[in-house]
Formats: sequence, C-alpha cells, structure tokens
Amino acid sequence: DKLAMANSLEARVPLLDHRVVEFAASLPESMKLRGSQRKYLLRKAACRLLPADIIHRKKQGFPIPIDRWLRREAEPLLRDLLNEQTLRHRGYFDPKFVDQMIKQHVAGLANHSTELWGLISLEMWMQKFIDSPAVLSPSSFQSSTLTPLVAEPNVPAGDCI
Repeated sequence: DKLAMANSLEARVPLLDHRVVEFAASLPESMKLRGSQRKYLLRKAACRLLPADIIHRKKQGFPIPIDRWLRREAEPLLRDLLNEQTLRHRGYFDPKFVDQMIKQHVAGLANHSTELWGLISLEMWMQKFIDSPAVLSPSSFQSSTLTPLVAEPNVPAGDCI
C-alpha cells in the first residue's frame, strides 16, 4: 500500500473480497492448480477477456525506482548518511570508495543503487540500535515479563504468535 501511494497509485485487491476468498476456499484443488499452473480457474475465466500473453505471463514484482531516488529526491539523505566523517567513525568501509560510488551513481555513470541502499540501511540501523541511548541493555529485561509468553503450559503455541 505504501509503495502504491508513493507512486501516486491506488492499489485495489479485488481478489481479497471475503466472498471471493470463501468461494476460492470451497473449490477443489483441481480447479485452483493444474500441473504447475496456479490460478487455473481464474485464468480459464479470463481467457476470453484478456490476450493469451497476459493470461500466461509470470507474476511481476512491483519495481521500486531506488536508482532514480538516490540520484534525485534522496540524494541529500544519501550524502548526509554516508558522509566521510560518519564512514571514518564506523570504520567498516573506505570513505573514498563510497564517495566514488556516490559520485558515479549521481552522475548516471553507474548504477550502484543496490550497494548504496544497503549502506544507507546499515547506517540507519546503526544510528537506531547502536548509537541510540534508548537501546535496551540485557539487564533492563525482566524475566517475569517474558516467562508467560514462553513457559505458560495452558497457552497453545499458535496463540502466542
């Protein structure tokens, strides 16, 4: 839903209507799956309405334009999080190499979005869970708060999840 909204789309999920779900649940397996083909009945019902290449195409992911975001809207965030001082302080990555990756990416000379996104995610995680004084230490956990969830004999395992 967030990805759809971020791309000015309104996502609809008609197959999650409770009546459709109940109907699908009542069908025999042979109507849902034929060999390795999933959604057999849905494909059969739509074959007169849609071209064959759509009926038989594989499921597609929802592409996220991270490469573009890191060149435009998120470039200030990229440079702020992966600045030389921060990288030197962490000591995990060569600041000059990361800076070169950023420059190449922003200039459109290379697509380092996967690597840069990973570095951004790591830095944000480090700030939240390593640098933050609010991180709980093991001594701050009271065993009595965890015991009922783990050891209560009359609670079925499925209810704890």
